[in-house]
Amino acid sequence: MLSVQRWSCIGNRSRSFSTWFFLFITALTVSSCIAPSTKAVVKIGLLASFEGLYRSTGYNALAAMRAAIADHEAQIDRSEMIILPLAIDLSLDPKRAAEKIVADPAVKVVIAPAALNTPEIASVIATSDAKLVTALGVIKNAQSVAEMSISLWAEVAQMARRNGADRLVLAGLASDSLGQDTSDREKALRLPIIIDPDLAAIQPLDAVLWFGNPAEGAAYLNSLRSAGIDVPFWMGPMGGETVFADRLLAYSQTFDGVYWATWSDEGYDAWAVTHQPADPAAYLVYRTTELAIAEVMGTGAASTAKADGGWRIQLYALTPDGRSIPYRP
Repeated sequence: MLSVQRWSCIGNRSRSFSTWFFLFITALTVSSCIAPSTKAVVKIGLLASFEGLYRSTGYNALAAMRAAIADHEAQIDRSEMIILPLAIDLSLDPKRAAEKIVADPAVKVVIAPAALNTPEIASVIATSDAKLVTALGVIKNAQSVAEMSISLWAEVAQMARRNGADRLVLAGLASDSLGQDTSDREKALRLPIIIDPDLAAIQPLDAVLWFGNPAEGAAYLNSLRSAGIDVPFWMGPMGGETVFADRLLAYSQTFDGVYWATWSDEGYDAWAVTHQPADPAAYLVYRTTELAIAEVMGTGAASTAKADGGWRIQLYALTPDGRSIPYRP
């Protein structure tokens, strides 16, 4: 946690001096109390949910951001700036939240884990002086977010195909991040697709890719399992949300064949030993904050990429009690 030094001075006053002389001495005394240098305040914005179902994830993200800033405090203190977090809730209106955060001129970079599923966030930030920073670097426009989404879902599709799927069911797809028509999506995912079909149309060799929010995903999966449809069920980074596991447990459903994907690197295991919260989503925010610090300080990567190429897409499976473990088929 960054501390700002407080300056204080005590001026002596003699009642034998006239009023004008006292005011003169007071002015001199106050001027001598001013800090010899003033560091610029730079803010790293965080757009996350701090109300409603997903508030715990938002507060975990904020804790991870603060931890990253604290871990780099010595480096920051040697600079000519003070770096502070600025968190704004996006649960009610993501676009308005993005507009609000970039309205602060001190905000130079913004981290928004939900940007992958909320393209309007990237669109707003792209038209401002701030930069959207993700695990994979600085995002220049909404199209770059779409490319991130495609890369993740293409990896999921490949895994589904290796596990025997010959068609993908795209469900909860609320944006055109995978293209505007079926041929674009099939080209990106390299498998035939069907979008939001009736449950009766789902075949045994299908795999479901869920693009919606975790709570609705749990309800959809409950409908599948209740209908005796046991196809694999995949989610993106929001699959690690506790809301998803809690809802599925409330439905008395098992977690067999439930997977999710996010970005990570080989530093996660060691980091998780020394940090709390230590879930993959918090690590993603922590590492993204490191990149944001490097961006505002102009120092390059705050921590170097690993020999294996750094960031990769990590797959997880859910255990019977709803915990996430690395998926290694």
